[in-house]
Order: sequence, then C-alpha cells, then structure tokens
Amino acid sequence: MSEIKVNLNQASISELAALPGIGEALAAKIINFREEQQPFSEVAELAAVQGISEQKASELADYLFVQPDETEPAVATEEIQKEEKKAEAKPTTKEKASAMEKPSTKAKSSDSKQLLPELQTAAREGDIQKVQALLKAGADGSDKFALLWAAQNGHDQVVAELIKAGADVNSKSAEDGTHALALAAQNGHLAVVQLLIEAGADVNEAAIEGCNPLMKAALFGHEEIAKTLLLADAKIRSRDVYGQTAADYARKAGNQKIVALLSR
Repeated sequence: MSEIKVNLNQASISELAALPGIGEALAAKIINFREEQQPFSEVAELAAVQGISEQKASELADYLFVQPDETEPAVATEEIQKEEKKAEAKPTTKEKASAMEKPSTKAKSSDSKQLLPELQTAAREGDIQKVQALLKAGADGSDKFALLWAAQNGHDQVVAELIKAGADVNSKSAEDGTHALALAAQNGHLAVVQLLIEAGADVNEAAIEGCNPLMKAALFGHEEIAKTLLLADAKIRSRDVYGQTAADYARKAGNQKIVALLSR
C-alpha cells in the first residue's frame, strides 16, 4: 500500500498515468470523466470510467484518496430549529466574553486535518506560496508525508518551510521505513540533503532492510551527496540486512568514483 496518496480530484494526467495499470490513455479518460461528468466522491467511482474494472478501482484505492466535501450545509426544518433554540440556555455576558477569548481547540484540530491533503499536494508540487498560505491557515506543518514528498522531489524551499513549522526530519514512511534524507540522497537533491542534516537528520538511519542514505547515494551515483554524508559522519562500513556496504552498492551500479571515495 502506498503511504503517500494522490488526490483523485486534483491529480494531473502525469500523476495518474504513473499509477499501476493506468497509463496516459486511461489517465486522460479519468480526467475527462472528472471534468465533464462530476468530481469523484470516492475512489470506487473509477469503475464508471470506461476501461477500469471494479477490481482495478479497488486496487487504486491504495494510491488515491478523495477529499471529503465539507461545504454542504446542515439541513434542519424550521420546527427543529425552533425547538433547539428553546432548549438552549441563553449565555450570560460573562460566558460570551469567555467564549470569545477561548477559541475552540476542536475546531482548530478539524481545520488542520482538512488542510492536510492540500498541504501534501502543494509540498509534492513545490508550491512554496501555497505551502506558506496553508501553514498560516492552520495546516499541520509536522505532517511527515508533506516533508517526504518535498524531500523526494527536491523542493528545498518547501523543506525549509516545513522544518520551520515543526516537521520531524527523522520521521519515516510506515511502508518501508524510508525517511526524508534517504529520499533526497536517492534522487540527487544536494540542497535538501544539506538542509535536513543541518536540521538534525540522522545520516546513519536505515530503512527496514538496512539501506541508509549513503547506500542510496552510492547506488544512484550521487558523488557530492556521498561526500556530504561522509562529512556528516555517515558510517562507511554499515551493512544492510544482506551484508552489503555502501561500496558494494556503488560497485553493483558501476559507480567507480564513489567506489574509490568509499575505499579510502
């Protein structure tokens, strides 16, 4: 199951096309259905798109979500409203003043949760202005998936903003234990790697199978990132669950410069 899901009603054609078993043709049909018919109220409604079976729609629920519509007004008859008003005790002036002074924690918490999907999308896309606006509106900047997306895609400004908002630089994906520093190292995002290290990211923290950021950099051939990790005290001789070191990863991928770097 994917830990970082895509909003079905906001996903671009490239994001949809990247999903298992979709491709560009089906992605285009999904977007046409969404725009010409109606937005999706649940992922299961994908089965209404030509070419997508109910089974496929069910499988895609691991990769997609639909943000609940919170805009529908509550419906109440005039009689019910009158009875409710009678039952409510009229607050005193002191109670009114107290209520004005103390904002509802529950309301703030609810607003924060509703803003999370938008924050994750903005972080994934590197939209720094929207990230800042959402954080100002009460979105939870400590959300780990927003940081994971931003780190994976190399959005250093967003990463910096989320760190400032309280993001835990060592939080991991529950799927395989990968954290932001490993994602940045894997994808060659040096600026993000530097930001995360400065914020206290553990350079030797490994995923479930023991693969750490240095191994990721070695495998994908990012020499400058490997040097940066070594300067931050990354352990050259650490091994994964299969007994492989970072040098073994570099050797397997044919990255000879990193092999030489790690053999000093």
